[in-house]
Amino acid sequence: MHAYIEIVSENVIWGRQELQPFHSRPIGEFTRENISSFLEGGNSFETGIYGWVDFHAVCGDIDIPWATEEARLIWEKVMSGKFKQGALIAR
Repeated sequence: MHAYIEIVSENVIWGRQELQPFHSRPIGEFTRENISSFLEGGNSFETGIYGWVDFHAVCGDIDIPWATEEARLIWEKVMSGKFKQGALIAR
């Protein structure tokens, strides 16, 4: 099953974290609340360093959308090449 989290932080865009089977234990049921707890727990190098403000997560048929339109638009800019992954965000 393919699973990932696309993450936008306050000042840095760093991208997608591919989830592996060992991530399922700290996440538990694939819900917005549990993904938020997983990210807040610093379970990846990037969120431990840069933090996060919003995410979009997918696991099989479960699709958790961006909580804010702003984050979704920032992500679309990243994917269109207007920002480079890991670039500072100019707001």
